[in-house]
Amino acid sequence: MDYEGLIIRPPREAYSLLLQVTTGCSHNKWTTFCGTYRQKKFKIKSLEQIKKDLKEAHHCEDVDRVFLCDGDVLIIPHARPKEIFEANNKNLPDTERIGTYANAKSIL
Repeated sequence: MDYEGLIIRPPREAYSLLLQVTTGCSHNKWTTFCGTYRQKKFKIKSLEQIKKDLKEAHHCEDVDRVFLCDGDVLIIPHARPKEIFEANNKNLPDTERIGTYANAKSIL
């Protein structure tokens, strides 16, 4: 898996496969409110890299939960989650749940 920087996940995701879709957070300018991702410049990882990570994860045993990292993953273009989910289903067919951090603006 190609992780960039420190990965932060909720305690509930302790046994989830961590799939880094973005690095940092699109709201890095709000450093006085949240310094969590201050050390990383925000970027969206390429679909090719995400698919490569999922192919690598195919060898992991008992993966039934996936957590999409980093901050504000839903800021990615609307067609991209579908492609990620399809690649996930192909490589990790036992996945029961996919989680992520999100805010109301990104969800809309």
